[in-house]
Amino acid sequence: MNPEFQQFTEVDAWMSIQAQVAEELATVIGRMARDFATEMGWVNAIVLPSEEHKKLNNRYLGHDYATDVLTFPFDEGDAVCGEIYLDATVVAENANRFQVSVEEEYKRMIIHGVLHLLGHDDATDAERAEMRVLEDKYLKLL
Repeated sequence: MNPEFQQFTEVDAWMSIQAQVAEELATVIGRMARDFATEMGWVNAIVLPSEEHKKLNNRYLGHDYATDVLTFPFDEGDAVCGEIYLDATVVAENANRFQVSVEEEYKRMIIHGVLHLLGHDDATDAERAEMRVLEDKYLKLL
């Protein structure tokens, strides 16, 4: 097989998988909006190298350490909109620690970010536990 064609088909297959995951997540995010009686607008999920993610965390939250997810809401009227920044290294480390696939951990972190956009916080143990329950609930829909 022509190596250029093989590379193209591998990339094409990867893009198809990502498109399917994005579509599934969009459906779940719509369900989350209905469950929380709100209108969802746009949501962007951006994967960053750890150093860039850490700079965002420091610049906007004043935290000089790595974290898995940073969520920034945008005021777009009544619709909930925002950006979810994911640290590629931390997500991969979490996947290894929790013995799940990296894809599964990305899904969880995107759902986690959407929960933040919907007003949930995870500053306390109780809040983290509640968010974990909600993450599990919505992951089961994927």
